[in-house]
Amino acid sequence: MRFDRLCDKDLALMERLMLNKQEQVRKFLISVLKKYYSKDELIYTHDYIIGNGNIPIAVAAHMDTVWETSVNHEVFYDERKNVMLNLNGGGYDDKVGIFMILKILESGLKPHVIFCANEEIGSLGAEKLVEDYPTCPFDDCRF
Repeated sequence: MRFDRLCDKDLALMERLMLNKQEQVRKFLISVLKKYYSKDELIYTHDYIIGNGNIPIAVAAHMDTVWETSVNHEVFYDERKNVMLNLNGGGYDDKVGIFMILKILESGLKPHVIFCANEEIGSLGAEKLVEDYPTCPFDDCRF
């Protein structure tokens, strides 16, 4: 699958991810992941979300950004350069990671997924995940 330009649906998804705060992204992810993972495969807390997939690969992203003030800023999409930007700044460092994980799921693949909270202030969600699962949250994860 090749992406030369974002379609309207993907552009709307990326913009939604970019403009929402961590808690809004967390709630959105839970609702989306329920389409791909059964009740027994999906675990979510305030600190993390994990989905137990059917292939031995785990993908991870974090839900927070550097600047909370990025919320409600206008996002621009330059179709010629295929770039999204916010002229007011914004910490969108892992919103693209979330986007790509959702696109992987949409393609029909179902890896193990991990989304952690509060990475930008000390990886607190990942720390809690490791406390809850000292070895690995998945039985068959190899990558």
